[in-house]
Amino acid sequence: MENPMAETLQREIDSFDVAQPEEDARRNIAAGDHRVLAVQGYGISFPGLPNDAQLSIADSDKFRLIQGTTDFVVGEKHRELIHIAHRYAERYNSYVLASGTLGV
Repeated sequence: MENPMAETLQREIDSFDVAQPEEDARRNIAAGDHRVLAVQGYGISFPGLPNDAQLSIADSDKFRLIQGTTDFVVGEKHRELIHIAHRYAERYNSYVLASGTLGV
């Protein structure tokens, strides 16, 4: 791959159940981890969350950044991985929000 950002992001994605992000969220909530996922672009965003929730989460410890996401895309593979990370985070975060454990 020869792109450190893409390699980092690939490792992150490999640790996800990309087909079932809701199951990952359920398992993490059961283990006491109620954080949502953030992706880096021009700024940090929280796919799947309404704007008012994003504002309150941005200045808190209620999120974990998916490493390797960025607005500086290097190659088509990196672009594809960022897209996968966004889709995963959207479904994951929607589940966390619906669970009522986020506290926003």
